[in-house]
Amino acid sequence: MVRRLVTLFIGSLLLAVGYSRCIYAQTNSSEYIQNFPDTLNLRVLFVQKGLQLRIQDQAGNQRYFFTPWHRNYVGLGGFLWNVGFNALIPVSPPVRRNDLRRFDLQGSLFGKNWLLDGIYQRYRGFVQSDRQFSPRLSLDQEVENITIKKIQTTITYVPSGDKFSLRFPYNQGNQQRKSSSSLLMSGDFSYKNIMASDGILPSESVSDQDPLKQLTQVESFAFTAKIGYSATLIHRNYYLHVFGLTGLGFQRINYQTNRENRLFAIEPAYDVRTAFGRDQGDWYTGFYISSDYTVTDVEDWRFVGRTSQIRFFVGIRFGEPNFLHRLKPRFLENLKSSPSI
Repeated sequence: MVRRLVTLFIGSLLLAVGYSRCIYAQTNSSEYIQNFPDTLNLRVLFVQKGLQLRIQDQAGNQRYFFTPWHRNYVGLGGFLWNVGFNALIPVSPPVRRNDLRRFDLQGSLFGKNWLLDGIYQRYRGFVQSDRQFSPRLSLDQEVENITIKKIQTTITYVPSGDKFSLRFPYNQGNQQRKSSSSLLMSGDFSYKNIMASDGILPSESVSDQDPLKQLTQVESFAFTAKIGYSATLIHRNYYLHVFGLTGLGFQRINYQTNRENRLFAIEPAYDVRTAFGRDQGDWYTGFYISSDYTVTDVEDWRFVGRTSQIRFFVGIRFGEPNFLHRLKPRFLENLKSSPSI
């Protein structure tokens, strides 16, 4: 399958180059941001997505990491008519067991002054460890019955969108030509649910008399307000991108022991991203990393969830073939958003 994707990518390149027009036809470009409205953009992607849970007591003396069996993806992506697209397929060995399930969808919609992120994750079956990075995770550390679900929608406002492109490091829909930065303001709504019929907390961490021995569900609804900053530094054809948000989440928490419990809490939340690469205009390469952290406290225990994504990409931009330009729908002429999953 990987060989077919590479063949398709090369074939598309050869076909498009045969009918290509000038890549640097620009509209609405500036000294800071260059757009490519009549350009076909294709890239190869290698992606890993994940959802990790850390459980620790408030003193930090006991810490447990729940890591899923990760699955890697490879695919093709790019831009046609200023609309971004990605097609990913899993390449790591599939899990052929009913007690291990994974579904992970993370998408973004970019505008000049805003960013909309969406997350839907559902993981069942994790490997428990007292260390975050274990070189070899064995099956005897597996926790089969734990299920984690996360749904989140985030909108971020970028005041300096005329000079600063937030989408450039992520999907290369345009090109940042000069170093720039912007204040960020963000709000999100999220739903999280952790369930385990045999108990969420490891048996050695709580006594038989502790009501949390029977903790089988932690459910939270949260609205989070965050503020932060992002910058992209340009040196010749290289770029370094940093992104950081921090704020407070207003949570309604339901948790189940031998009875149903409810509480209200205000907890910190973080969103950090970084990217590094080289963009020559007609070709580019780089990597992108993002991590979103949320915290939920239940009595003496803290649950820290981390949604992550790592991308490595190599891509090219070339003149849009004439037949594709003629087929471009009229309503896309002024489209400035660029969805990308």
